[in-house]
Amino acid sequence: MSFISYRLKARLRHGLLAAIAMALTTSGGAAIAQVPDLIENNLLAELIQVDLYLGRQMPEGETISDEDFETFIDTEITPRFPDGLTVWNASGRYQNASGTLIAEPSNVVRLVFLDTQANEAALMEVIQAYITQFEQETVMVLVDEDVTVEFVPAIEATPVPAIFTE
Repeated sequence: MSFISYRLKARLRHGLLAAIAMALTTSGGAAIAQVPDLIENNLLAELIQVDLYLGRQMPEGETISDEDFETFIDTEITPRFPDGLTVWNASGRYQNASGTLIAEPSNVVRLVFLDTQANEAALMEVIQAYITQFEQETVMVLVDEDVTVEFVPAIEATPVPAIFTE
């Protein structure tokens, strides 16, 4: 078996286990959905990139205001991921649970963090907070575990010799 097919099979097994974990369990009489394991945590934590696609339309048709969205970023995401994030506007389309095609304004939040279980738990808390606070069906999560990150410092400009200046 090649390394590629082994890795693919391992990911499929991982996905199947995550799907099984989504089965409803009962706790104290209330049904609770266990959250999927989105990130394959390595023994040596590496940086990963996660994009959250956050729809801005609520069920009754009202749009989440910029102020409410910024408050969510400030109170839910930034405290859990204080090293930084990037947000940009998007225009999303999806099919809701009843089969209706929905077009809505959206935002994408990009996070880069270590792939630890603590960070994955924090990510799931953010996702669940968004779903609950803004009455969303889902949040799309894109996880890229194969990223290279480097911070390039500013380079001091080399002075131009006087003979080239006017």
